[in-house]
Amino acid sequence: MRRLTVAILGLLVWSLGLGFELASCAGAVDEIVGGRVGFEVGTFNLRFFTDLDKTTGAWCEGSSNRSRAEIEALAAFIDSLDLEVLALQEVESAEAIDLLLSSTEPGKYGYVISTQADQCQRVAVMYQRTDVAVSFLADIPLTLGNPGLRDGLVVRVHVLESGHDFTLVTVHLKSGSDERSTLTRHNQIRVLSKWIADYLADPESDPDLILTGDFNETFLSKATSFSLLSGPSDLRLLTQDAPCVTCTPPGAIYNDPIDHIIVSASMAEMYFGDTVFLNYFADATLAHRETFSDHCIVWSTFGAPPPPPLPDTLRAAGLKPGDIIISSVLANAPGSDKIADEYFTLLNRTDKRVDLRGIAICDEQACWTIPHTMAATTIGPGETWRVYGSTYNPTSSTQGIALRNSGEEVKLKVGDLVLDYWRYPETKDGVPAVRRL
Repeated sequence: MRRLTVAILGLLVWSLGLGFELASCAGAVDEIVGGRVGFEVGTFNLRFFTDLDKTTGAWCEGSSNRSRAEIEALAAFIDSLDLEVLALQEVESAEAIDLLLSSTEPGKYGYVISTQADQCQRVAVMYQRTDVAVSFLADIPLTLGNPGLRDGLVVRVHVLESGHDFTLVTVHLKSGSDERSTLTRHNQIRVLSKWIADYLADPESDPDLILTGDFNETFLSKATSFSLLSGPSDLRLLTQDAPCVTCTPPGAIYNDPIDHIIVSASMAEMYFGDTVFLNYFADATLAHRETFSDHCIVWSTFGAPPPPPLPDTLRAAGLKPGDIIISSVLANAPGSDKIADEYFTLLNRTDKRVDLRGIAICDEQACWTIPHTMAATTIGPGETWRVYGSTYNPTSSTQGIALRNSGEEVKLKVGDLVLDYWRYPETKDGVPAVRRL
């Protein structure tokens, strides 16, 4: 699989004569993390995406005014993201998805669409055939007897390279902030919550569950709404991990998403910690972007669970000062000096294999702990392990580890125990600081 880098552009928006500067977010998602090959799952509301055939739904076509060129641009945009699995909302039919995919490489994508026949805003899942296999499992009855509402879709996803399986649900709940719409949506959430609880309680079910879609609920600011969904289930809201959640479709600014990715506790163990909320409206080079949708797109990165440590392997809690040290750092990355290209090299000075998970790597302003979900973190006596800024500071945040070219003190810790500290000297462009041992 590939390494994917996403730049989320900063945007200066002027409205009603007042300037609002939206935070600039730059993120890097490195799918090869600690030896684990990742896969991405996203969700995107396509806003009345139809098959352009008025004989199959005049009302649907009346709400859609895309040209062929705009459809081709949307397809090219989705294809450029190279996501393995993408949940879709507001799709009229299988013919509509065929129209979208007709502008991509033939046979590259497959899809599954809900069986609901009386709705031109159905939900679906598209996927890359060379990376995953997806099969229909069920529809979730979320219409509540109202034909204007949309059922949820449940599919089974099999990741071909790792052999991992999980269950994916996508939904599109009732929109509107008025009392009646809110009551209807909350009733839908109760039905969905019960389905989740029943599913996870069934010993025959796979506990690895991902929920995606347009929930029409601002879960980031409404904890009570998320609690209504989570109910007795232990769910994690991944949308909260996105470094930026601003969406700026024409004439609007949204800072509290309604499109979300949510996972079960066991699926959270396979989560890389990377979620991207992409405000493509800010990219002035993207042709026809204002016609793609009135929603932004969000995705998260996952990987198969790491193997357990080998026997006779030291773990972080059993280490003593000096067992693992920092042998080199690259603080002044060549050329652009990007945080993503900086690195730490750790050296095992023991006579045993060491599992590095749980060790915190620190500079003078921040620490990053090697996660227990990461694989390929065990090194033998005298071996080294290198980690790049694209992993320990994937958003290049100024609040994260950002090595100073002028030199600073760096540390390794396990809890309050300092395993190693070193003040590396000032470094030149592209030249790592190597410790004298």
